[in-house]
Amino acid sequence: RGAQQTLDLEYYIWQPDRTGTRLRDLLIERANSGVKVRFLYDSLGSMALHRKFLAPMTDAKIQVVPFLPGSTFRERWSFNNRCHRKIVVVDGKVGFTGGMNIGDEYLGANPEIGHWRDTHLRIEGPAVWQLQQVFAEDWYYSTGEELVDPILFPPPSRSGQGITQVVSGGPDGVNEPFHTLTFAAINEARESITIATSYFAPTVPLIMALETAAARGVKVRLMIAGNSVYPWTVWVGRSFYDSLLRAGVEIYEYKKGILHSKTITIDGVWSLVGTANFDYRSMLLNFEVALALYGEGHAKTLEEQFTHDLKAC
Repeated sequence: RGAQQTLDLEYYIWQPDRTGTRLRDLLIERANSGVKVRFLYDSLGSMALHRKFLAPMTDAKIQVVPFLPGSTFRERWSFNNRCHRKIVVVDGKVGFTGGMNIGDEYLGANPEIGHWRDTHLRIEGPAVWQLQQVFAEDWYYSTGEELVDPILFPPPSRSGQGITQVVSGGPDGVNEPFHTLTFAAINEARESITIATSYFAPTVPLIMALETAAARGVKVRLMIAGNSVYPWTVWVGRSFYDSLLRAGVEIYEYKKGILHSKTITIDGVWSLVGTANFDYRSMLLNFEVALALYGEGHAKTLEEQFTHDLKAC
């Protein structure tokens, strides 16, 4: 059969609904076929998962591990630091990340929530190694097991024309990479900034960066969820509107359903797509991951989607 096949999954939310159950059963089928499956889930975001749901997975020899379940003093002390990442790595060669968790609502199949607008990426090439490394670090943090087998980091069979960089960050470091990167990118903008986010509660430096960009003539457009499963998050976001509007920032509220995308484009040449919202929690508290995309092609695609979504704002 050749090399061992592997499948590593990491999610903030995994719902035990129709979608979650269907995917669980597919994972069990692959595990029974000899694929090595590891599943890491955030214990707060996926609190709906229960032993009865997970038992068939463990029976199939799938390694199921909760992130910061709160069973030790260290975990209780850091309970506010959640793993908000969404990562899938297949055979060390194909990677997925972005805004989508696992559940009916992410397919627009939950009638109580309705239409769901999200952005998720599939990648191949050397950048998959970086995504695998992020998973390996989280797995080690949660289990103490080092994932160093070369089978997890195979030579890429191919790579595309785009340059892609995996960005990860969390409260375990001192550099605050998402806050620093976003702040720097906004300050480097000379022509345009587009930001789509489901939650908008930025730090004071980020507000000042956006207002300063607009003041120097940069076209700054924000698309923010106008509806939410948590209505108070919409109200929080609106509390920042006045000064931004006075500075010339354009603000659009997405009304067709739930906006869950987390994307940024700068000057039509640089983009960021991932799990981090434009809020204090994502920037400074959560464990997050994203792909920085260099080049006009990716930015053009995202900006075209942004323009299309404006019709629903």
